[in-house]
Amino acid sequence: VRILLDNALRYGPAGGRVTVTTCTQDGRATIEVADDGPGIPAEEHEYVFERFHRGRSAGPEGGFGLGLAIGRELAERMGGTLALADRPEPGGACFVLALPLAGAGAEPGRAQARALT
Repeated sequence: VRILLDNALRYGPAGGRVTVTTCTQDGRATIEVADDGPGIPAEEHEYVFERFHRGRSAGPEGGFGLGLAIGRELAERMGGTLALADRPEPGGACFVLALPLAGAGAEPGRAQARALT
């Protein structure tokens, strides 16, 4: 979640809005982080989770293009997903992190053990 919040604050405009929405559904906890920054051009959507990829709209802000790649890998190791969601309005980015709820069919401790390997 920190990676998503950090990116939203880093790439959004000064005084811009970052919205965090949470819910549980079908045995999963979902956290959505949306901002009103420049967004991610459609042609970059497939590359945004690749290591060392920095988008054209990244500007001079620091970073190595690793945050989203690491975030997705961690989510997958815990049995979840991290995805870039479509936005109906222009501008901004919206990322959705979904993780299985404890006791929702997963073996206790299993996700934690996979995350540490």
